[in-house]
Amino acid sequence: MRALNNFLKTLILLALIIPVTVSGVDAIPVTGIEFQVDNLISDPVAYVPESEQNAALPAETTSSAALQKFVEKVTDGQAGAIRGIYADNIMEFPVVQQPSSQPGYVSEQQDVVTEFAMAKKYGVTGILAHNFLAGKVFFDLKLNDLIQVVYGDGSTQTYQIVEVLQYQALSPDSPTSSFTDLDNGETLSATQLFKKVYAGSAHLTLQTCIQVGSEDSWGRLFLIAEPVV
Repeated sequence: MRALNNFLKTLILLALIIPVTVSGVDAIPVTGIEFQVDNLISDPVAYVPESEQNAALPAETTSSAALQKFVEKVTDGQAGAIRGIYADNIMEFPVVQQPSSQPGYVSEQQDVVTEFAMAKKYGVTGILAHNFLAGKVFFDLKLNDLIQVVYGDGSTQTYQIVEVLQYQALSPDSPTSSFTDLDNGETLSATQLFKKVYAGSAHLTLQTCIQVGSEDSWGRLFLIAEPVV
């Protein structure tokens, strides 16, 4: 039975890396399916964070010093390319980009998040993470928290969380599922939800899945953050 479950999960993974736009419909990547180690896709960029060191930073280390240390880790000289996201005392994750042929790709690397290429086409910075990996930290973020987006040239842009949205996916493992707003019960298509969270004025959207019981992709969490000028 375990072998069968692993086989089925592999089939699901292969389906997820098919282009996310299906028949012109904008879709929402699935960010909650857990796979065994031998089924993981290799990341386009390998990164080993120093999470234990970060957790043990001395009390006198200021938040600005911690941010600067992280910036130095991820800087590669590529201006305009997002290389990291940071929230004081909550997260510091390097960012990888999706392969051009895999718009449903979400990194399977521990403590690494993925930039959502389709959102970028709409002028929005979308960050994806599985809820059993880096995405679990998204639940520690709250309204008014500040997030730093770090670029390859060492520059940063500050965003502030202005909205937290939670939806149930009516077809949990499908990127074209319809979704029910857990706040007001409104049902949206994948296209409608995509436009709500990944279109409009320039902003930052963090996405992961919500687990309920044994269903790890039961819903979707979106953190919407506006740029701080």
